[in-house]
Amino acid sequence: MDSEWTMERVGQTLMKMGDTIEKNRNEITNAVKEIKEEISARFNVLDAKIIEVHNKNVEIEKSVEFNCENIDQLKTEAQKIRVQIKEEVQMLNEKLILAEKHDRKYNLVFYGIPQTNEEDINETMSNFLQEQRQLNSKMEIANQHRLRKREDREGPPPIIVKFVHYRDLEAVLQKRNLLGKGQQVLQDLPQVMKQERHKLAGIAYDISFDRVGKKLLICI
Repeated sequence: MDSEWTMERVGQTLMKMGDTIEKNRNEITNAVKEIKEEISARFNVLDAKIIEVHNKNVEIEKSVEFNCENIDQLKTEAQKIRVQIKEEVQMLNEKLILAEKHDRKYNLVFYGIPQTNEEDINETMSNFLQEQRQLNSKMEIANQHRLRKREDREGPPPIIVKFVHYRDLEAVLQKRNLLGKGQQVLQDLPQVMKQERHKLAGIAYDISFDRVGKKLLICI
């Protein structure tokens, strides 16, 4: 009797333990399932973020490449514009020089004409043109005055004369060989052309004579 009761109690206990184990197993299974689902969800989020970052990197790379191409293109266009502007400025300067040269066409600059304290420039030039140059006193002069004296040039300040008629200017130039010592007459030119004329004059002087004073033949 006691033995049967004991076996029954053992069986009941084992059944309860089995139920408990099954319950715990189900709980563990459910917990593991929840953990797997949570991990899977997190991995999905992580994958989505990785894809998003990758896409952004691709966009950035494309943007950088596009911007680099744009920068190179802008540099090329800027260089073309600089060259074009430089050429246009050069052409404009040449036109301005030619316009200034035309404006100075009727001007002559006289060097080496003595200056007095109370000078009448009209009388000074009239006397010079008649006495020194043996020219017609009826030459019409539009304007004349002395220029500012340069520190690097000796002698009196030069006189600039604007003739009314170009033929009078040519007549003066034709008699320039009658000039006295230290005197000179030159056509008035823009500053840049004066500098080039001065350089050419120096070159011509250097190559016209050798060291022993013999003339050299210059072929142009």
